[in-house]
Formats: sequence, C-alpha cells, structure tokens
Amino acid sequence: HILEGGSVENRDDYLGHHFFSDSKFLSAMKAKPLSRKAEIVGDFAWVYTRKQLKGTYKGKEIKLISLETAVLQKVEDQWMIKILHWSSGSG
Repeated sequence: HILEGGSVENRDDYLGHHFFSDSKFLSAMKAKPLSRKAEIVGDFAWVYTRKQLKGTYKGKEIKLISLETAVLQKVEDQWMIKILHWSSGSG
C-alpha cells in the first residue's frame, strides 16, 4: 500500500494516478539526504529516510523536508515493500 496525499492506494492505483506527476516533480528537485535509519525484526524491516528537496517546479521555488517510511517483509529470501508513506513540510 502507498499512503500519500491523504489516501491509501495499491500499486496499480498509484501507477495510474500519481506516479507520473510525482516523477516529474522529483526530477525537478535536488535531494539532499539528511538521515536514514533502518531496523530489522525477524522478517520485517522499517526504513526511515529524511531529506531536503530544493528546486523549481511549475515556476515556483520549492524547499521541503521530505520524510519517507518504508515497511518491508522478507518473502522467500527477497525483501518486498509492503507499505510506503511520504510526507513533507517546509524546510
């Protein structure tokens, strides 16, 4: 599941609705990693990433702090993303 913009979407919904606009936005930004932490408990892992995004998008100067949380599950020796959550605020 993907948690973004106040909604919960599955992979196909995200690819059909937000993926291309998110890709355009992110390609206009320069990302500066600020921190990353990972924890593994059994067959589950949590990865927390914090970064600064700066750039110009649709004629506007943008400066944000972006937070990403990924929850992964190990299935047959491969890590599979189960949940992604993005949020951002002024930075």
